[in-house]
Amino acid sequence: MANGIRTSSWSVHLRTGSYPPAPKLTGTLYQERVPVALLNPGASTVKLPGRRAMDAIQQVEKMRAGAIKEELTRLSISYADCFEKQELVMRLANARVKNYSSQKKTMSTSSREFKTLARMPLTKLKSTATSPKNYILVPLKINDEGPFNFILDTGSTVTLIRPSIVTDILKLTPKAARVSMALMGGGISNQNNMTINLKDVKIGDHALCNVSALLMDEQMLRGWEASADGLLGLNILSQFDVEFDFSNGVLVFYPPGAASRGECDMQDMEKLSTSEVTLGILGVKVALGGAPPELALLDLGSSLCVASPDIAKLAGVSESVLQGRAPALGGGGMGQPGAMRFVSGLIDVGMVSATSDDEAASSPAFTIKGAQFAIGDVPALRAVGCRILLGLNVFQGSKLMFCQSTKSVYQQRSNK
Repeated sequence: MANGIRTSSWSVHLRTGSYPPAPKLTGTLYQERVPVALLNPGASTVKLPGRRAMDAIQQVEKMRAGAIKEELTRLSISYADCFEKQELVMRLANARVKNYSSQKKTMSTSSREFKTLARMPLTKLKSTATSPKNYILVPLKINDEGPFNFILDTGSTVTLIRPSIVTDILKLTPKAARVSMALMGGGISNQNNMTINLKDVKIGDHALCNVSALLMDEQMLRGWEASADGLLGLNILSQFDVEFDFSNGVLVFYPPGAASRGECDMQDMEKLSTSEVTLGILGVKVALGGAPPELALLDLGSSLCVASPDIAKLAGVSESVLQGRAPALGGGGMGQPGAMRFVSGLIDVGMVSATSDDEAASSPAFTIKGAQFAIGDVPALRAVGCRILLGLNVFQGSKLMFCQSTKSVYQQRSNK
């Protein structure tokens, strides 16, 4: 043994916060993925693949001490004997890699091992070629009628429903009420609306009681999708942690707070830096191209990401694109006349982690390469002080956990 490295078994002994440089694994040793052992203070030795062990250490070292303690608590691992940050780093890195093999084996079935309130195929509505927008549909049964297809929308504080369903099918009488709401397709308003109390709403087999909904007015109906019966807003979504598994085409509804308690499959999930934009609508901190990080409104009711011309320019979009010499996209959101026009541009989106050190907050945890953006001015965004809207397209091919009750968002780590 020399310098803490026993070359016969390639064991690295990591003691109380100090450890030797990782051995260089080359040639046959690297190809055979020779095990390396981490020996943590107060913990048993665990056989680990060397590169994975060192990767885990490097990832955890970027986290704040408080974030490390939070994850250890979720994993039910004590850190009472850890007095320095490096000890916390080693404790969490050891736990992450120790559990890697068993987690990998259960990834495909893990969602069945946790309590779920509803599970269904992730179904998208694709509209006509002249309006190529994709929306996620959630079937709802209301008062034992239906199912009715509702568009899932994290950019709406309220749930909307077609008037004909209320009056002709449910046989209910709406009433006028003054409602403060934010609907990113139409901005913020505080006005009289026709509302209805839905006594029994079911998502799958999970029942919700006394759900408030607004009837869509004529302006909303003008641009509405014919095959959609309503819009599922935050007043319902806040009662769940919602998993969007785009790779496997699955939508899962967990009890609220499940993600923060570790009661769902969080393998390879990164907690993103989030803040409230307005009236409970969440924003995610992102870095577009070469621009500094800033808050982007998270709107899963939008099929495309949107950026204002000034932030697109900072992100490196060419002047020819910004001047309109690029393919145009139809404007307007659901229920809007569509008078706005956008140009299309590709922008890299760096997702900023909630667990980054303060000094490293500008470094994205991972980057989505070449996401399509609609570039143009959106008054509703400008009104809430945002220049960026994150739509569905930036999350395609990954997994997203949306947790309105804890104001948290998690995304599967990616380097696409």
